[in-house]
Amino acid sequence: MIRVLHVDTDPEFLDLVKFFLMREGMMEVDTVESSKAAVERLGSVKYDAVVCGHDMPKVDGIELLSLLRIQGNQVPFILFSPKGREDIVIKALNNGADFYLEKSGSSGTSFADLQHMIGTCVASRRTEQALRQSEARYRNFVKNLHGMAFQTLPDFTPVFCHGLVEEITGYTEEEFLTGKATFDRLFHPEDLPDLEKLGSSLVSKANSTATLQGRIVRKDGQ
Repeated sequence: MIRVLHVDTDPEFLDLVKFFLMREGMMEVDTVESSKAAVERLGSVKYDAVVCGHDMPKVDGIELLSLLRIQGNQVPFILFSPKGREDIVIKALNNGADFYLEKSGSSGTSFADLQHMIGTCVASRRTEQALRQSEARYRNFVKNLHGMAFQTLPDFTPVFCHGLVEEITGYTEEEFLTGKATFDRLFHPEDLPDLEKLGSSLVSKANSTATLQGRIVRKDGQ
C-alpha cells in the first residue's frame, strides 16, 4: 500500500485524483487544500509520496517543496505544473521534485501517468532506504564483531576481511588482501578438505548457509 498526500486548492480536482488513484486498491490518498495544512499533516503522518499543485496562496507548490527539502524531508514529490510553464518545471526539478505533470483537468491519461510516477519514485525510495538500513546493520555487525569476517571468491581467495584478524590469525588484513596470507595456509591441513567440500556445497546452492568447525594455524605456527 502506498500512502499519498495530495495538496491542491481545488476540492473537485482533489476528489477526482483521489478516485483515480484509489480505484485499484493499491494507494491510500489524503487531501489538504493548502501548503500550511500539508506541513502540519506531514509533521504527524508518514507519507510515501506528495502530489502538489503549484498555484496556491501564500506558499506555492515549489515553496512547499523547498521547505520540505530544507527540513530534510526527502519524501517523493510530484508537482502538477500549469500548462506551458517550463520555467516552473525547471525550478521544481532544481528544488528536488521527482516528477512533474501538466495539470490538464480530467484527463485519464494524465492520471495514469501520475499513478506510474508515484509507483516509480516510491519504489526507488524504498530500495534506497532498504540499502541504507542494510549497510547500517552491516556496519554495526562489523563494529561489534568479536571474531573475524571474511568474504572470498569460490577458490577462497580473500576479497574482504575485518574484525580481530591479526589477534586471531597473526596475519594482518593487508596480508590476506594482498595474497601474502591464504586460506590453505590458515586452516589446519587435516581440516582443509572439509573447508573445500563446504565451499563447493555453498557455490552450488544459492543463498545457502552452513557451519564448519575446524582449526587454524597462526602465523607463528600455533
